[in-house]
Amino acid sequence: MADHVLLTGAVSIDGGLSNNTYFCDFLARALGRQIEVPGTADLTGLGIAQLALIGAGLATLSFLPSAPPPRRRVETNLPLKREHHERFRNAVERCRNWR
Repeated sequence: MADHVLLTGAVSIDGGLSNNTYFCDFLARALGRQIEVPGTADLTGLGIAQLALIGAGLATLSFLPSAPPPRRRVETNLPLKREHHERFRNAVERCRNWR
């Protein structure tokens, strides 16, 4: 079995760090993928509210609007310095299976 999985496509991020342009640029460079920042800063809260509506019988999945369009997209063709990429990889490895 492979040690890692190659992912493609954009990565959607939300929350407080999604407002940090440095972090978004760094993440795009580290992953080599486009970063999408949604129109709402907290998709988790939106999802919880939608589940509550469904649970209360006030809405159905087909009735709910789709996620808001991205507020911005971050792309970069600049590579990350080798030492920064290694530190990022190390941080990801340390977080795996964290309990």
